[in-house]
Amino acid sequence: MRDYLPDELLDTVENLSDFAGMLVFDQWTCNTDRRQVVFAPSPGGARFRAIMIDNGFCFNACEWNFPDSPRRGRYARPMVYRHVRGIDAFEPWLSRAETKVDFSQLYSLVETIPPEWSAFDRDGLRRVVDRLDRRRARIRELVERAAGYISTELMD
Repeated sequence: MRDYLPDELLDTVENLSDFAGMLVFDQWTCNTDRRQVVFAPSPGGARFRAIMIDNGFCFNACEWNFPDSPRRGRYARPMVYRHVRGIDAFEPWLSRAETKVDFSQLYSLVETIPPEWSAFDRDGLRRVVDRLDRRRARIRELVERAAGYISTELMD
C-alpha cells in the first residue's frame, strides 16, 4: 500500500473516476478535511486501486454542522480530477445520492452506530440525519461549485 503516487503513475489507477464519486459524498456530508487515499497494487502489480479512507471530518467533525466550501473534501492533488468535464463526470453517484437515498435508509444506518460513538446523543444524530436528508436537494449545487474550483486549479 502507498499513501502517495507521483503524477506519472496516476494513469495506472484503475478507479480514478471514483475520486469524482467521493467528492459527491464529501460535499454532501460536508467533509471539512481533505480526502485521504491509499493506493493498493492490483494483482500483477502494474496498476493501482485507490481506496478512500478517513471520513472522520464529515459533518464538520464533532461540530455536526455543515459549513459548506467548494475547497473542502477534495483530494489535495487536482490531477485526479483531470477527467472532470462538467457535471456529467459525477454520475452515477450524483443521481444516486439525489434519488436513491432517503431518510429511512439514513436513519437505519444511524441505528447501527454504537451509542458511545455519539456520546449517547441520539437526538443529535437524528438532527444530523434530517439535515443530511434535506441536503440531498443541494448536492448538485455543491458539487458544481467544487468542480468549478477544481477546474481553475487544473488551469493554473
